[in-house]
Amino acid sequence: MDALLRFGALALVVACVLLGLGLLARLRKQIRRNAVLRATLAAAPDFVFELDAEGRFCELHSRSYDVLYRPREAYLGSTPEAVLPTEAASVIRALIVQPGGTADAVSDQVSLPVNGYWRWFEVTACWRSEPQPGRWLLWMRDITDQKEALADHQISAIALQTQDAVLITDRERRIIRVNAAFTEITGYREDEVIGRNPSLLSSGIHDESFYQQLWRDIEQEGYWSGELCNRRKNGGLFTERAVIKAVRDGANMVTHYIASFSDITERKAAEAQMQKLAYQDPLTLLANRRLLIERLDNVRQQSRRTRQYAALLYIDLDHFKQLNDAFGHSLGDELLVQVARRMKACSRTSDSLARTGGDEFVVLVGGLPGDLGQAESAVQAYGNKLLAALRRPYDLQGQAYILSASIGATVFRGDEQPVDTLMMSADLAMYASKQAGRDQLCFFEPDMQARLQRRSQLELDLRQALAADQFELHYQARTNLHGRILGYEALLRWRHPRLGLLRPEHFLSLAESSGLIIDIGRWALRQVCEQSRIFADEAALPISINVSVRQWLAADFVDQVDAIIALTGADPTVLELEVTEALIGRDLDRSRECMAQLSELGLRFVLDDFGTGCLSLPLLHALPLDRLKIDVSLVEGLEARSSAYTIIKSIIAMARPLGLQVLAEGVETPEQVQILAALGCDQCQGYCFGEPALLAQH
Repeated sequence: MDALLRFGALALVVACVLLGLGLLARLRKQIRRNAVLRATLAAAPDFVFELDAEGRFCELHSRSYDVLYRPREAYLGSTPEAVLPTEAASVIRALIVQPGGTADAVSDQVSLPVNGYWRWFEVTACWRSEPQPGRWLLWMRDITDQKEALADHQISAIALQTQDAVLITDRERRIIRVNAAFTEITGYREDEVIGRNPSLLSSGIHDESFYQQLWRDIEQEGYWSGELCNRRKNGGLFTERAVIKAVRDGANMVTHYIASFSDITERKAAEAQMQKLAYQDPLTLLANRRLLIERLDNVRQQSRRTRQYAALLYIDLDHFKQLNDAFGHSLGDELLVQVARRMKACSRTSDSLARTGGDEFVVLVGGLPGDLGQAESAVQAYGNKLLAALRRPYDLQGQAYILSASIGATVFRGDEQPVDTLMMSADLAMYASKQAGRDQLCFFEPDMQARLQRRSQLELDLRQALAADQFELHYQARTNLHGRILGYEALLRWRHPRLGLLRPEHFLSLAESSGLIIDIGRWALRQVCEQSRIFADEAALPISINVSVRQWLAADFVDQVDAIIALTGADPTVLELEVTEALIGRDLDRSRECMAQLSELGLRFVLDDFGTGCLSLPLLHALPLDRLKIDVSLVEGLEARSSAYTIIKSIIAMARPLGLQVLAEGVETPEQVQILAALGCDQCQGYCFGEPALLAQH
């Protein structure tokens, strides 16, 4: 029994020894395994966190603890929410939501500040059941370089393949990439700019505050767009349209800046030229009407503040059209350029000079005295200076040419009068200067506005007169000195519904300037042709009718006359066209051709207002004229041994060898008839032998 007990005890001892030896072996194996794990984790280039089942840090393995977000001691026993940024803690908490769960690894990415810089880490989480009760392992690998390399590759692939210049910098604004378009525009090769700041392109035109605002916009809005003036490698300036964007990562941190731009230097130059053309007269380089009106509005506002007067002068060159017609538009343009130079020489730098069209110039003068009388005196002195300068001879390709100008001025203070009113007032004063004899300055007067309104109303009435059948032809007899009727002249009259019967001097110039004379003249010629048949039934007496300048210069005038004759069935041999020396002189060659064609149709010609022009004797002989008509101004002053007497005597003596009859118009007294008879005048026309009357009254 004792032996059995001793054997059992020995067996128990042996079993315990064997069990202890097994446990010791396993413990040693575990120790060796943990040592290997710790050595492996310590040797890893990144770091590994161990968290218990409740998500608290219980161990940290890293080659160097100085790269951690916080000191090592801050982690142990703390949760991710207590020691990590909010976003990073949320990512880690999402990876360990199942304590004691699967052994499958799960991964995500977080961003942490390391040594003052934000870096990206890939976090891989897996559950270890040993040691009990189990732990989470968080393996954190720094992937910042790979991520930035990928981002750089993606940015380059997208941004650099464009026709615009592209410049990419890092977060420190150091250039890391440029494309070929950048080199083409700036002249810098990529190797010359890598690592440098984009400020190497700065032109110095933009100040520091400009760039400060630029970077504020990028920081707040994420981008900036606008125009920059930069400098090329060769020193030349260029204007670029640029867009600068900030590239941010998942943590909203800037990783790069991308600037793309295009060279718009030529476009800006073209826009500047267009702007210049929009405000400048291309011939004289003076301001145009648009710029003048803007400046006039500014002067009005300034005058209101300072209570000083200002003036607007409207300048029109006298008889400028004659220069264009006689010598061509090239010489006319040269004259306008010289006029502009002379006006500049007479003006202050503060005065605004403009060419508003054709031969019309405007000068805006500000800063005049606050006394109206003194202001007008200053304007008169300036106007006289302009007139004297403009009437000096001009050299036009070796030819001396002299002309004068008519100036209208209006003086104003403040902005009570609208811009259009001021322009119109100066224009009205200029027309008053022309009517007063030209080559002078006239100030605007209030009654000029009333005259303009009457003229405007008359023009409106004139446009309706033809359709309303308000025109009439009155016929005045042409007789010999004994009173025998030799023919008639058709004289136009307007039976105005409000003003009564108007003679041509009241509306003919208005009809000419408005162009209505073309239709009125055509109507009058047709009326004469139709009514000439009535005269022909009584006696084959010729009828003359005046031709206007616009009618005569019309390219189809001969065709118009021929068509009207054919339409009415009139006898062309009884029709006479009255033309003036000035009309023929507009285009001598064309006038001769036109008269020859109409003569072939059977028409005859009367030279009206003779004695007021300058047609030479050989030219008179070459024209198909039937009669000379002495101007009424000579007949009005006709007295024995007067200058008019001498001129008329010379005209009659000149007409005889040419086979031309001489007609004196405006004869009103028997004394004039006697003198004309003594001088050998052939025919007379005037109230002395009868007033003009309608056809039914003859």
